[in-house]
Amino acid sequence: MSSTNDQPAAAPVAPKKKPIFTRWWFWAIIVIIVVIAIAVPKGNNSPGTVTTNPPATTSTDGGAPATSAPETTAQSNTPHFGDTYTWPSGVAVTISAPQSFTPSAYAAGPVDGYTNLKFTVTMVNNSTQSVSASLFTATVLSGGKEGPAIFDTQQNIGMVSSDVPVGKSIQFDIAFSVADANDITMSVSPDAGIFNDKVTFTN
Repeated sequence: MSSTNDQPAAAPVAPKKKPIFTRWWFWAIIVIIVVIAIAVPKGNNSPGTVTTNPPATTSTDGGAPATSAPETTAQSNTPHFGDTYTWPSGVAVTISAPQSFTPSAYAAGPVDGYTNLKFTVTMVNNSTQSVSASLFTATVLSGGKEGPAIFDTQQNIGMVSSDVPVGKSIQFDIAFSVADANDITMSVSPDAGIFNDKVTFTN
């Protein structure tokens, strides 16, 4: 017969856990994150250069050939359509003046009541590494409204995937539907802002 003084055995006390910030692996993870953050390249906010490419002028006397005003180059982040913008990395992009564009029957993106415009993009790679044209990005704002991109495979609009090696160039067309053809801003990056920040072209 058991004694009335017998007491139930006390439950074992779980060891007190150390705070997570006292664990060595916690600080190892922090160090790895910091190293990765420092190592990953960031876009360069430094102004690039804008080269103004004036249109050719024709002589009024009918005898002299067409001539062009000299190009001008200045450090700036505000190019206009027709200008060439060169990022500090050495990649240069020219966005042509807008051209009237008629989408094919199966094109995606045109908006009823908007003006459809095409732009010719020229990308020159004078950086130190190859650039993929598939990473080229352009977004449009017109009349206070977003201008949808037009994809038209029948006219090779919006379809580019080539790599541009160092010292080489590529030219392709892009198109947008815009609310106001006299008020267009286009934000552009040759690599989706990975190494080269977006720059805005205007008319």
